[in-house]
Amino acid sequence: MRILPGSFWVAFFISKFIAASPTSAQGFHGSFAVGETLIMAWWSLFTLCFFVATLRKNGCLMTVFGSLTITFALLAGGQWSPRCLKAAGYVGVFCGSSAIYTAFAEIWHENIGIMMPGLRPVRFI
Repeated sequence: MRILPGSFWVAFFISKFIAASPTSAQGFHGSFAVGETLIMAWWSLFTLCFFVATLRKNGCLMTVFGSLTITFALLAGGQWSPRCLKAAGYVGVFCGSSAIYTAFAEIWHENIGIMMPGLRPVRFI
């Protein structure tokens, strides 16, 4: 799963780099917004597929991938609505905080044997 964050940031950089290139005409801003919306929507769908797989893992991973899916969907809408973009920021902070908690919980469980809340295996599918 380590490829997911790296791939996202590479795609995000390329989209921003192309949009900011000196050869891009100012009249095509709407086209870049559509393109960025499609990229974020694609990542939302891709992350949703990972979320479905977490339904057999634990609550921590379900929280991370569920909130990440919502964040990407809000970022897609954020190209057209500042309220969506602001909401994406809040959900993204929650997602990042959940990911940090999940990392600590998994490392502590693996190395110390402490089972933190949300780490118990589940089998929803």
